[in-house]
Amino acid sequence: MTNRMENVEEYVLNPQIFTKKKKYIWFDRNEIFRKDILNIFKLFLFYEIYLDGFASDHSRDIGLKIFHKEIVDITVLDENEAIVVADTDVNYAVCRPVKVRILEGNAEFDTKYTYYDNAEGFYLKTGTYLRVYRITEMERLLCDKPVFVYGTSDEAARFAKYVRLLDFHFKGFYEDYETIRAEKLEEIDGYPVNCIEDFLYEENGIVIISGCHTGQAVRKMGELGFQYLDKFVLSEPFALHYLFVRQNALDINLGNSFVGISKYAGLRLPERNICQEYPGFCVCGEYKRDSYKIVTLGGSTTDGHLFGFKSWPEIMFERLADRNVTVWNGGVAGYTSSHEVIKFIRDVLPMKPDMVIIFDGYNDTCQGNPVHPYSFLYAREIFEFGAGRMEDEYVKQQIGGQFCEGISFAGSRFDNWIDNMELLHGLAELRNMKCYSFLQPMLMSKSRDMREEEIYMSSRQFYEEELYLQERFRDKLQSRKRENAYEFIYDLSSVFDDVHDVYMDICHVCEKGNKIIADAIYDVIKNEIR
Repeated sequence: MTNRMENVEEYVLNPQIFTKKKKYIWFDRNEIFRKDILNIFKLFLFYEIYLDGFASDHSRDIGLKIFHKEIVDITVLDENEAIVVADTDVNYAVCRPVKVRILEGNAEFDTKYTYYDNAEGFYLKTGTYLRVYRITEMERLLCDKPVFVYGTSDEAARFAKYVRLLDFHFKGFYEDYETIRAEKLEEIDGYPVNCIEDFLYEENGIVIISGCHTGQAVRKMGELGFQYLDKFVLSEPFALHYLFVRQNALDINLGNSFVGISKYAGLRLPERNICQEYPGFCVCGEYKRDSYKIVTLGGSTTDGHLFGFKSWPEIMFERLADRNVTVWNGGVAGYTSSHEVIKFIRDVLPMKPDMVIIFDGYNDTCQGNPVHPYSFLYAREIFEFGAGRMEDEYVKQQIGGQFCEGISFAGSRFDNWIDNMELLHGLAELRNMKCYSFLQPMLMSKSRDMREEEIYMSSRQFYEEELYLQERFRDKLQSRKRENAYEFIYDLSSVFDDVHDVYMDICHVCEKGNKIIADAIYDVIKNEIR
């Protein structure tokens, strides 16, 4: 992710932030405050200031946690002992503005601070880009466990500090014996440095690999018999899935895809069959000439090589175990319905499957109204970089320094999604393929329990407008189905309305959730398979 310079603001931080008072950030669900809350939170982490929590006067929020920090009742805070910072006026004595005007000539407080306004995430001092919703993933994996960092570089030490700032139970560092002996390491910042082999005696702990020797550390963890996501993870970027360890690739038409299982030797991952002849697909079952071939398309909620547990296409394949069926899972994290159209034309049609199943919706709802729905992020960044950098003078004259994204699309995100579903179904019908589309469930459009509410409020998409848009998406589909039937489109957006403890974040679910999805899709297609 590049560090974009847009929306840059410089100011002086309130000096009270650096005092020994307990520190809180004003929390309000109103969208006006949302980016302010995130940006102040980023500042606390970036400048390594310990945050005690958030403060609010709304009873519905008091007691909940966001970013592993509790929301407390602002009315019980003493202004002599605590400070609540905000970027707008809040009518409580304990509240103070996060930025202040300092009299000219006051050398003690004349340093200006800069942050980059990006709701997705922020840069830590090491240059690591941390997405805000990664903290929810960290909480799910690290909470109540002793946490260790494998590495002793400055980067590793700083990452350990961020772990402590987020209130995780950090216990110390691990390093290779040769490095400990050569550098005579005993402790860093008051925390012990031990040989990585000593982790064999740690029953409940988890190791975060940080530093420049990631490949070597992963290999060592594998040699010691430790399983990825069970006993260790990577710090850069922190995630609960395999997206950043499998072999991903740029895709000339789609922007991104994957071509292999893992780029780290020694990383023990579940066996998922990715054939070089079929990049961007995981194969469930043994393909035979006479087998019934099903292709699934979608984003990360369909992706068959993203998490350590089974995806819904894998579970659906198991439901079909008594039939001669092969499932080719073409889900790729980040894909929208527009990606799926291109992938269908380029990759699926030549495969000549008997059935195509599309499971999507979330990525389309959160992408904004698509002015250029077939202009994909990673491909666009490459074109932006390449424009004007061609060495061949003839090529420069032929293409110029600009790039074209096609004719502008005037419709909404729902219009684009429904158009793509119609197109996919029409193409499949022309080739005698059965085609089914399923609108996926989303956390933001269901009644939430306490834990789900915390996930929702810690997400990058925590806006009441987003909730409205996803509800509208569901309503528009129901309206279109009444008008045009759309018998090939099924609405699964309410499948978890009465189910809890399935969401890991605002759209991804655990294996329990995937089983429910697989069962719902299986019930629709089971009688169509010969």
